[in-house]
Amino acid sequence: MTKRFCALVAGLATLASISGALAQPVGVTPTSGIVSAFGGVLGKRLDNSGNDFGNADTFLAGAGGQLHHWLGAAVALQADFEIMASGTLDIAPDLSIQKGWYNSALHLAWRDPARASAAVFGALQGTTVRWSDGYTTSVPYGLAGIEAQAYLGDVTLYGQAGMAFDMGEPPNLSGAVARDYGDFAFVRGVLRYFPTENIRLSAEALYGAGEITYYTFNRPSVQVPTTIGSVKVSGDFRPDDSPLSYFGSYEIGINHQSIPSDTRIAVDHRLMAGVRVDMGAQSLKARDRSGVTWDVPDIAGLVAQGELLDYCFDVECTYYSAPP
Repeated sequence: MTKRFCALVAGLATLASISGALAQPVGVTPTSGIVSAFGGVLGKRLDNSGNDFGNADTFLAGAGGQLHHWLGAAVALQADFEIMASGTLDIAPDLSIQKGWYNSALHLAWRDPARASAAVFGALQGTTVRWSDGYTTSVPYGLAGIEAQAYLGDVTLYGQAGMAFDMGEPPNLSGAVARDYGDFAFVRGVLRYFPTENIRLSAEALYGAGEITYYTFNRPSVQVPTTIGSVKVSGDFRPDDSPLSYFGSYEIGINHQSIPSDTRIAVDHRLMAGVRVDMGAQSLKARDRSGVTWDVPDIAGLVAQGELLDYCFDVECTYYSAPP
């Protein structure tokens, strides 16, 4: 899995070097970028076969940047990086967690600002869970996939499909419970609408599927089919003649795990607001069509969202048990 991801990154670098000799397109900014800072509220809801078994809320804050550069007449490269951290989620009287996220990506694209774009991408991302009893769980993933956009007047249609490869170490089987998060396939669709040059409204949905393997003393392994999904709506506004834009978003993420005897669901809600600084793009719509436009979903975060979903196999229960 790691070799496949490294091969994709090497291919992106090779194509980028070949494309660098081509002339850049006329009428667009050769290099542009954005820097973002944001904060908001994270809410977690846990469900065990219809029974509520954990709710908590805390703050969430983060920052990031994206850089877009035209390599040739129709070839562009975009790089992304983002980090986030949460406050303490008090799930139960004797259990609390804190979470952190990172996400980095590289996109190599063919682009026609008047019609459409298509790209390949690779990403490294991960989620860290710090438990109140001293354990730390890391969930790293490598992503690889394809993406495309169609420009229809004031509307941008954006589709994405890929694989997320588990980059973590083999599970530690010396404790009472351990997990192998496994690989996930995913698809994502985004609709962006620009009622003016500097107002952007966006809606998106994601679906992914994979299998998480649990290990306990009583069973060598149990494969639990897992689906992940998210829905997000957002709005951006940039005052004319200003490099600053302001945005707000609401996102719901779902981690659904089910075996014949049990179904467990973890739902995260994120309500966010923030500010971006544009460098190079003359408007939000110009940024979308000829500048920073790609992004990657937080698959590692959606998978790790189920960090509190453990199971009872035979006579052994592992509710709220931190991995060793």
